[in-house]
Amino acid sequence: MKGLDLEVFLVNVEEGHRPSLTGLTTQTSMRWSELIRGCWANAVQRNTLADCKSAITAILADQK
Repeated sequence: MKGLDLEVFLVNVEEGHRPSLTGLTTQTSMRWSELIRGCWANAVQRNTLADCKSAITAILADQK
């Protein structure tokens, strides 16, 4: 989706297009992708803001 103008990008996102998160090999990248997938889930299964904050805090703490 790189290089698309903002309007085209937003239409793609609204239509459910998401970049591939396959091929990640590090523990940290896999944790980030898990967080992102949780944000992309349907409304019932979607991460809450508190879930996101906890996940980001944990990922950053483990990187120190």
